[in-house]
Amino acid sequence: MSQSEIQYEIKFFLDGNQVLTDEHELRVDLVHLDQAAHQQLDIRFLDTSALDLQRAGWILRGRLKQGKDQWEITYKKRIGLIESKNIEQAMKEMEESGFDLNDPSLSMEVDWSGEHQSLNLSYEVKVNVSALHHPDDWKAVFLKHAPEPLRREQWGELNFTTMLSQTSVFGPITAHKYKGEWSGIQESAEVWNVAGSSIVEITTEATGSVAAQSSHDLMKRLLQQQDLLPLQPGMSKTGWALNKLLHAEDFVTDPFLLLRRGGYNLYFRHAQPENTHDNDVMLSTLGREQAWRLGELLAARKIPIQLPVSASPIMRARQTAEIVFSQQNVKIEPLLVQRELDQLLETTPEVGVNQIFVAHHHNFNNQLKPNKKFDYLNMVLLKPLGAGKGYNVVKVLNLLQEALIKYGSTVSEATIG
Repeated sequence: MSQSEIQYEIKFFLDGNQVLTDEHELRVDLVHLDQAAHQQLDIRFLDTSALDLQRAGWILRGRLKQGKDQWEITYKKRIGLIESKNIEQAMKEMEESGFDLNDPSLSMEVDWSGEHQSLNLSYEVKVNVSALHHPDDWKAVFLKHAPEPLRREQWGELNFTTMLSQTSVFGPITAHKYKGEWSGIQESAEVWNVAGSSIVEITTEATGSVAAQSSHDLMKRLLQQQDLLPLQPGMSKTGWALNKLLHAEDFVTDPFLLLRRGGYNLYFRHAQPENTHDNDVMLSTLGREQAWRLGELLAARKIPIQLPVSASPIMRARQTAEIVFSQQNVKIEPLLVQRELDQLLETTPEVGVNQIFVAHHHNFNNQLKPNKKFDYLNMVLLKPLGAGKGYNVVKVLNLLQEALIKYGSTVSEATIG
């Protein structure tokens, strides 16, 4: 298949608080989609508690459209496209790993989400609803129809069959899909609801890289004109949903409600740097944009902050803090790069405000869960216990991502000790 024939799915996340009603229904007047063309979906995933399949680039999904009697079972392999790896190189890599790109049962597309692209190879089969009730039914079906490249996959000493025995069914996820036309281009929007919260993604399709670039630019411009395009946080619907379901034991609440109470220490990792090779490197263009957006977000959500905030003396952290909170509100704290760091994190903020630290990757006395990412500009929410008493890690948050999520009005506000 030539690059001019490859199908593209072009996607952008929207701010759920802006485009969803309190009933979590799409405000089609804002995104110009016809609500009559609306479909409800039931979605399930198979993976381990460590998300081993997803980490290897595999997504095993079942999707049932309302009114249908067959599940669409999908095996999707995803490989990221970066500057050092184009589509041709990714296709060659897929072939070398055992994919037959001429297999008529294999579909290929480029997923272009925000500014990130990946090459997706998918196999799909249909299974009667009556055949899938118990989790063991799902495992048997996914094993029966597994494509050869997946059967050959290894996870250390474990093969696919052994790995599948360790999986669980994640779901149900309720999704609503809307279709329509906006300024001459066909679009759809999906609203996914998981554990009382929702995200929204808008999509259009194009064939070939030239048409895809044109559609991407047009959709981006339309969304910007309507002020509907937030900074894309580099997440996926699948990743968001799996992590929500996996950490169902965590408190389920709008994190901005907690932050407005004050009383926490907020530890931010610096925004994205220009590179990871130099020690005292500055922020990249994206990193500066991330930091600026975070500052706007904290101000808009009226998060009470104790001033001045503390920043590491290393350039990328200092620059992040100065963009987010402005230079006059930042003090340089050398202890943030020394072993006494944890002594800072156990100090309590003033009443009704949050104490801020902007620094680097840290293990927080090994309190972070092994499968919890702590990426650029992520925040660790800490409950300090007082000088000499330590602190508790409450949650790792990406506030730019959380700002896109619509939380239900019935979701309880958790009490954190």
